[in-house]
Amino acid sequence: MLRVTILLIALHGAHQATAHLLDLEGCGMNRMQNNETLGNNDNLGQLPWIASIKSSSGQHICGGSLISKRYVLTAAHCLGHNDLAFVQLRKKDCDESGVCTLAKEDIPIERTIGHDSYNKPVQSHDIALVRLARDASFNSDVRPICLPMGPEYQTTTSKYFVAPRGQDYASLNTDTIEITEVDRVTADQCQNRLYELIQMKRTIHESQICALQSGRFDDCRNSGGPLTALGRNGRHVQYGVVSYGLNACKLDNSP
Repeated sequence: MLRVTILLIALHGAHQATAHLLDLEGCGMNRMQNNETLGNNDNLGQLPWIASIKSSSGQHICGGSLISKRYVLTAAHCLGHNDLAFVQLRKKDCDESGVCTLAKEDIPIERTIGHDSYNKPVQSHDIALVRLARDASFNSDVRPICLPMGPEYQTTTSKYFVAPRGQDYASLNTDTIEITEVDRVTADQCQNRLYELIQMKRTIHESQICALQSGRFDDCRNSGGPLTALGRNGRHVQYGVVSYGLNACKLDNSP
């Protein structure tokens, strides 16, 4: 399993536990507090931890996930954009009955922190933090996702979830975000599948997780978005960050 907690300690620049920064009591729950609703796009507020990292002009640059009141977790390669200005949390949406999520929240970026060992050519250690200029306001529609901080936050399943479409994050439209179930596979299986698809050998590193999504998708380039699963305690837990894949996942079982 990707050692997210160790990476976070390195990113924070401190050799001490970071648990005090996290909301371990309220993380990983959506508005319905019913994990079976994940993936039902008719439900509002199902992904209260999603974030869109944007430029000063409002252009969506990368996805991310809220992990505390001041930090968003994303991919290190996203920091290469020279105009990261603010983070948008949520978008106001209403369902047919008139029930609405709360209005969006835009928070300026105070600074960004990329992993010291990030290797751009091979995309290893492709993980980073974005520190917000002020605290996010937690409510029914803005909540952090859990991190695998202990045994109860680990998962016993090989089924994970990801939102592959970058344009969904760009609008943060909770009615249209497509949540895809993916299967975690071994590094060897992933390398073999990549070779079948593009006839290129690509090494999957120890710090990387590989997952295959069934079916075909027009867009699987949602960099920085979270790879999640249900922990033993029934909470949504983030185990990885979307780093790279094929430019267009139009072939079955694309990694």
